[in-house]
Amino acid sequence: MEEPTPEPGPELDATDDADDADEQWEDVSDEEDEEGRLAVERVLKKYEKAPVKDDDESGGFTARYEKSVNDKMDDWKRGYYREKLNISYDNPEQMGPFIFRYAEGLQWVMHYYYSGVASWGWFYNYHYAPRISDLRGLEEMEFQFDLGKPFRPFEQLMGVLPSASKDLIPRAYQNLMYDSNSPILDFYPQEFEQDLNGKRQEWEAIVKIPFIDEARLLKAMASREQRLTDEEKRRNAFGTSTKFSFSTGEPITYPSSLPNFFPPIYRCTGAMEPFDLPTLDGLHLVPGLCDGVYLGAKALAGFPSLDTLPHTATLGVHGVNVHGSDSRNKSMIVHIQNPHENRKSEEIAKEMVGKRTFIGWPFLQEGRVVAVSDSLFKYEEVVVIPGSAPKIVANPHGSYGLSHWKSKAERIEHTYSKKCGVLTGDVEVLVHVQPLKGMKRLESGAFVKDYEGSEKEIEQAVQMVISQVASEDPRFLEKEAPPLSEEFPDGTKIFFLGEHAYGVAAQVANTTDNTLSVILAFFPSDKTENDKFKGIVQNRASQHYYPSFRTSNMLQISGRALSKITSSFMVLTSDSVKNNLGLSLKFEAKSLKVIDYSRKEGRHWEFSEKTIDLIREYKEKFPEVFQILDQSGDDMARASDIFSDNPDARVKEVKAWLKSKGIREFEPVSLFSDQLTKETVAEIEAYADNVNKNKLSTCD
Repeated sequence: MEEPTPEPGPELDATDDADDADEQWEDVSDEEDEEGRLAVERVLKKYEKAPVKDDDESGGFTARYEKSVNDKMDDWKRGYYREKLNISYDNPEQMGPFIFRYAEGLQWVMHYYYSGVASWGWFYNYHYAPRISDLRGLEEMEFQFDLGKPFRPFEQLMGVLPSASKDLIPRAYQNLMYDSNSPILDFYPQEFEQDLNGKRQEWEAIVKIPFIDEARLLKAMASREQRLTDEEKRRNAFGTSTKFSFSTGEPITYPSSLPNFFPPIYRCTGAMEPFDLPTLDGLHLVPGLCDGVYLGAKALAGFPSLDTLPHTATLGVHGVNVHGSDSRNKSMIVHIQNPHENRKSEEIAKEMVGKRTFIGWPFLQEGRVVAVSDSLFKYEEVVVIPGSAPKIVANPHGSYGLSHWKSKAERIEHTYSKKCGVLTGDVEVLVHVQPLKGMKRLESGAFVKDYEGSEKEIEQAVQMVISQVASEDPRFLEKEAPPLSEEFPDGTKIFFLGEHAYGVAAQVANTTDNTLSVILAFFPSDKTENDKFKGIVQNRASQHYYPSFRTSNMLQISGRALSKITSSFMVLTSDSVKNNLGLSLKFEAKSLKVIDYSRKEGRHWEFSEKTIDLIREYKEKFPEVFQILDQSGDDMARASDIFSDNPDARVKEVKAWLKSKGIREFEPVSLFSDQLTKETVAEIEAYADNVNKNKLSTCD
């Protein structure tokens, strides 16, 4: 609102107002006004002779923007090549051989797959690749490869193994890896640089060790070849390839290649024969697909294709969510054409309910339609009159059904749009599908499809399902029961699952249309052996367990500290990597325990003497870890909070100790199951192997 203006009166008129206005500008002199005008003229005169940038010459804003981006990209490349490879991006004499070598590697790979090995000795002698935009001039490059010959087995091992693995090669060559007088000692550095190069785990790092010089390696090894034993010389020679195939003849016992490590193969049905690898000499690549190969909607089952649904595509900015953030670049967006548009929901239900369909486009998975729904009704197949054919019945949604249905429809549309770049259009009809679980065998011997239950029902937009496919998956074809004589020919070895002899080995003696005559294989020693197996389980070493409060008292630590150290205790190192320094002996949320170390009685955890001894040793070796366990709060501990000197190195030391104790090899099992330890299982396996060996020798 404006403030009301008083009307002119006997004491205030319009003349007085004009006088007041003049008084407001009395402080601004003519001299000051002139000075301001001259200042403006001076500024304008400064730009009178300034050069004017012609947009046509510079290409306008878009061209200037692209030039700016390219300049920044070039600066980034300069830093990359300088820091990673110590070469100059602006020096063609350094970049040229680098680009050529990488392109030569691409050619080697293509030659390998389509024509065979081009060169046995070729390798890429850089630790990093060029940027793809720098692969220019490839059409002018010519490549010549020297075939050479492959390394023999020990030469190959010497070329790839570190000195820490020297025991894997013959003694004659071992000191070449560590002796100070070795002519190839530089191939096996004890310390070397690792570049994570944007990764987080050490095994992902680029290991910057020297490249092997083939001539030097072979020369050094040749001087010691006479020291090899006859067996080692045999192992170091080029052998022949061997083909293994199934043999229909009488099974044999194949002796172990390492008798003290691998057992023999009893009843071996494999046959070995020499095999000459075919060469590719004189052959050439036939471009294109082989006869009978189909693509698109006709492709074999399991091969996805967009063509199984009618669609169009456009390139545009859509904000597709990639790795948790919306893409700011253009994406190829697929628009689905809805063949069911303007159709009634009941009509769709009558066509689809009870029939099979395929969901998960474009990765099709078979399922069975159990219902169709829209925003008002859910259409299901119901038997209205006992003994009559089922009919499609429309059931209205409940009180919250409409909002629930709309949220599901919107979620489906949003997921396809933001996650996949697929515009489904309005989702007005949902198809309720029970996915195919697999095949099940009926008592008659027939194989029929087995679908998931209602708890795993999936809703899908009707325009995103497919009723028919061109190629059926042969794994999921229903089959009638074959004749017994075909499924169990005379002489077939089987396991008997009937009463009194469940699990006993047997052999088919005769078949009729609906019965089998079998011969059961009994051994007089079966009962004794079974009693022995039971004894191993019953006599396993039992652990004495203590409740957590007593365990903490025995270890002289608090209950909080015990709880933390027996579960997961995460510690952050300076590179923000999480390290678990806990023993991982209990998993409350997952209801898991570790056999012989932990268990839960009612609401309380109990720990064995093994656990107590392990924690006591842990505490004595790394007391700093236990001093921080009583800190309150949910913040993750930092390595520097625990160790004052070299915290990251100390964390690695703790992890190495935990690994040496086999902590990470513990196998959590359900709280509610009784499991056998590895030692008990090993004892059972050893006895079973001995039993089987004796039985086979008896049969022979």
